[in-house]
Amino acid sequence: MAAGQVLQLSEHTLGRPYHAALCRVSPRHAPVGFHTHQDFYELFYVLDGSGEHRLSAGCQSLAVGDLVLVRPADWHSLVGLPPAGLEWINIAVPISTWHGMLDIAGVVSVDDLNRTQLPRLVRTSGAEADRLEALFRDALARYAQAAGKLDLMRFILEVLGVLEAQQASPGDSSRLPPWLVRACAAMGREENLRGGVPRLGELAGVSAGHLCRTMRAHYDMTPTAFVTELRLRHAEMLLATTSASLTEISYRCGFASPSYFSRCFHATQGLSPRDFRHRARQAVLPSVG
Repeated sequence: MAAGQVLQLSEHTLGRPYHAALCRVSPRHAPVGFHTHQDFYELFYVLDGSGEHRLSAGCQSLAVGDLVLVRPADWHSLVGLPPAGLEWINIAVPISTWHGMLDIAGVVSVDDLNRTQLPRLVRTSGAEADRLEALFRDALARYAQAAGKLDLMRFILEVLGVLEAQQASPGDSSRLPPWLVRACAAMGREENLRGGVPRLGELAGVSAGHLCRTMRAHYDMTPTAFVTELRLRHAEMLLATTSASLTEISYRCGFASPSYFSRCFHATQGLSPRDFRHRARQAVLPSVG
């Protein structure tokens, strides 16, 4: 599958209730191309190596023991870092099944999972990591043997138990303020990206100082760095999925000029926008990722 696709689970399940795959991306190869999911959630567990989970809303570092839940609307890509690259198992679950199990379990809501800008990431170690690895390997093995709906339901309930245990309590200061969630989500729209940090401040409705302190506390970055990161991730998506010119992309993402866009892009990616577009179009997803 070429990078930039909107993936449909129904094209890959072949009559089974979910899709499972063992995936690996080497640091010597192009990253898994940016893509999103039309009709499924993706859960993946990192088995080996290290990497980056790049999203239109930011970036998550990945290491052994990490469990990530990717939501249907998330545009994302996976990158393997030296020396070993990244190896993971992913499980793709239909939206209807996932939401139905959330309702039955009653431990995590769709609103909880959509509350943050980035997907839910749980870092595990020791016995918990061993249990999760065994769970994902079992789901992969059952998929290869034509798994049934009960196999999927058991898998989801186990994962929901991990997600529920990692939820912040209502009084936990680590929970993102609603105004910050709304403002950061709105900044993903091109008309807001073009407005930059001033527009982020307008959307947040707080003082510049309070915005900066809160973003440092929750995202460990300044508003300027956040907006730049968001612009670059949106540019990656446009480069991978459209034929728009670099001039058009730089304008749509809010960069002052095409040359400034190219400098910023090269500084973070290590290659030019043109080279990135070429590599993205040559990339093939190893699975429904």
